Amino acid sequence: MSANRASLGERIPWLPDETLFSWCSRYHHLAVNGLAAATCMQLFGARRRGVAHDLPDGIGALVRRAEGSLGAASDICTDRTLLAFYAPFRSLALVEQAQAQLIDGSVAHLKYQLGMLTSGLGAAHPLKACPCCMKLDRQQFGVAHWRRTHQLPSSWYCEEHSTPLLVSPIKLDQRARFQWALPMGAALVPWATGPSSLRSCELGLRMAAFGAALCRLPASRLANAQRLAQGFRSGLSRCGVLSRAGRVSWADLQAHMGQHVAALNMLPPFAMQLDVAVSTAQLTRILSGRGLTHPLRYIAWLCLFFDSLDEFIDAYDAPLPQAAPAITARAQVDSGQADGGKDGRAVAAVTALLSGGESMTAIANRLGVEPGTVAVWAARAGLQTARRPKKLDDERWSAAIDMLVEGVNKRDVALRIGMSEVTVTRILRIVPGLQELWHEVRHEAARVRAREAWLRVVSAEAAIGRASARRVAPAAFAWLYRNDREWLHAQSSHLPSVQLGNGSTHRRHRADERYAHNLETALASAQLTKPGFNMRISDWAIIAPGLRKVAQAPSSWPLTVCVLRRLLGADSFDDVESLWARHR
Repeated sequence: MSANRASLGERIPWLPDETLFSWCSRYHHLAVNGLAAATCMQLFGARRRGVAHDLPDGIGALVRRAEGSLGAASDICTDRTLLAFYAPFRSLALVEQAQAQLIDGSVAHLKYQLGMLTSGLGAAHPLKACPCCMKLDRQQFGVAHWRRTHQLPSSWYCEEHSTPLLVSPIKLDQRARFQWALPMGAALVPWATGPSSLRSCELGLRMAAFGAALCRLPASRLANAQRLAQGFRSGLSRCGVLSRAGRVSWADLQAHMGQHVAALNMLPPFAMQLDVAVSTAQLTRILSGRGLTHPLRYIAWLCLFFDSLDEFIDAYDAPLPQAAPAITARAQVDSGQADGGKDGRAVAAVTALLSGGESMTAIANRLGVEPGTVAVWAARAGLQTARRPKKLDDERWSAAIDMLVEGVNKRDVALRIGMSEVTVTRILRIVPGLQELWHEVRHEAARVRAREAWLRVVSAEAAIGRASARRVAPAAFAWLYRNDREWLHAQSSHLPSVQLGNGSTHRRHRADERYAHNLETALASAQLTKPGFNMRISDWAIIAPGLRKVAQAPSSWPLTVCVLRRLLGADSFDDVESLWARHR
């Protein structure tokens, strides 16, 4: 028995790009096992272990039974499952944890940990195959097998033959969940109900190429959200919709986005789920340095801005822009002023001024700074240095100080005394205590203005809630929230309380509208190209996997349910779940 186990890999070698599920299915048929559980016991040592087609567990047990003839367990995880599709966007620690679960752990929560369940795209990976590849496989190997490239969430076209893939309904909706299957016996059907547009076909082929390239990257290669944002900004710049200041011209971008979203809506993962508003929100999230939960969403945008994944990686690896320009030597000296001069020159300057043995200019030359810097250090120590007015005479000097004491804006002071704003700033810094007083007076004036503006809003519109009042006076609310929060809470306590939420109800309502509209459009298009067209709801579940959410919670999707009832000709049914069961 040991010899047979050791020769597993030799007797049943891997086929090109074959998944682990495909190899086990071939073993199941070659072993003539009547029950799927028998194959699981022989290969994995448990009745229901290793039978998942996308992320199977028990790989370590299989490698031990094959005594290494199938390769290392880590290589099987990387090359024969779908983990490599998600790994580049996940942290190295998470990928290592996922690999450990595939080898000798439990995969019960793995899809949640990888972000599939919260992505809005679902966690199902329908089995797919290319008819041309199946024909070639039968000619060359005697059997068609499941190729890993075709199983990727981004693959709906065969990159090699440019043909739409066929999709199997097994492994979906808990059907044949614990069964082994090969393409020839998997009830494959086309996912497209009619001829696809040229743009949609091109996009599908590009997404397949990007997905295949993504699987060749090492784990955590694209896990830095800031660098992802930088890479996409580079793509926007290539499209000419990013200004030099880094602002996106959404008006110019929407023309590209509209066509791109229309093509995406013709592919099953995104079918009936996208519009320009949703896509703009996703792109904004990427550009702000917040990651998306599913790599497929990144791929959808990469196809719009880049010709290949290598181009994006070059932009991703480019040096990040500095948060602030490099600090010059003069700025370093000024930064030392804020903390009293870490290099000790501020203390030396003040000491020399107090001793009275040197002039301010001589002290500045000795310490290697400007005389104005010495004057600032002296002012911070409470010393008033002697003035040598050239243009700023005593009258204008006194007028400037009087206005600054009252909190007048520096620009207005400069206009009144006929000097530059830089000169006014210098006055603030070299007169002891003047800068602190000026900031205090201006801060208090801003507090009075913000409080008056907020009181006008809450007194005139006492019936509105705090959120509504905030929209009426956003500037006053922002200032008070940052600088006078206790007073703001006290004055807002009488406003009607509003139960806050995360916007899920609004988002679902908009999604219901999109599903209903796009479903009617798809049905009309299919009936136009194929008169008398009729399709089971299970087929619609392949074309648009998101419809499964409707069957699970029909009360939350009233508009879509109405369209489904018309589609099925079953107005008398009240339970959409029964419709789902009857029509599959």
